[in-house]
Amino acid sequence: MKKYATITLLTALLALALSSPLFAQGVHYATGDIDGDGDCLTTNDIRVFIRANNGDIAVPVNEEDADFNGDGVADTLDILIFLDYFQNGMSAFDPYGGYPVPHSTAIFFFDNFTTHCIGNAIADANCDGMGLSSADLVMLNRCLSGDATPICDLSNLDFNIDGIVDRLDAEIFSNYFVYGLAAFPYGYPARNFCYPILTLNADRCCYGFTGDVNADGAVDISDLTRLVDYMFGSGDPLACHSAANTDGSIECEVNISDLTRLVDHMFGSGGPTELCRPECE
Repeated sequence: MKKYATITLLTALLALALSSPLFAQGVHYATGDIDGDGDCLTTNDIRVFIRANNGDIAVPVNEEDADFNGDGVADTLDILIFLDYFQNGMSAFDPYGGYPVPHSTAIFFFDNFTTHCIGNAIADANCDGMGLSSADLVMLNRCLSGDATPICDLSNLDFNIDGIVDRLDAEIFSNYFVYGLAAFPYGYPARNFCYPILTLNADRCCYGFTGDVNADGAVDISDLTRLVDYMFGSGDPLACHSAANTDGSIECEVNISDLTRLVDHMFGSGGPTELCRPECE
């Protein structure tokens, strides 16, 4: 009941802001809907914000919704404000004009990106001007297997806007032929940003959430056993180092923090582990 009351309150606040005479052309509001799913100020919004700020994923579509201090840049300072919201509620935004935070600049970029360009994943892998064809899917799979060289902008194929064209994008494309446009998690065409780490990668061992330490396709007690053995026993190389980085550290180190996170996931809070970091492969 509390959750629905909070959502109702947020909806009412947004409606009030939209009806205000201040809501005019050139004036924008940081609502906190960073992942673009229609829900504001959620834990997934802060997760997407932090990952984008770290350079782990492409800049989200709703980057201007993350500029909580109204300085024209969505950066680490805004992350601190967002984190303060989870501790102190709406009062975290009071120093910046209240929620939703007004600002007058329409374009925002995360401050630790040096290259930005807007791309659209239209699924035209063979550059014939027609996307979403079976020939495009064949071309994508050929590129991933090393049988062909990409001839189009890679952002054209990054359907999950994680900055990497890989098997996960091929799976999304394949699902399109079963589920239609609903298969695309960020809509079609997905608006993404091409930037330096966007690359073709057919050899990733970790997709989605971490935790599958022994790479058997499931996260269970055997993964915990394997991680303990790696850290305190044999020390044999892990089947998938990235999957063992359960705390999502940018240093990609596997240590006691990862073990604690996996134990908490399995026997504690039950919350998810962190997402796989491509640079940890």
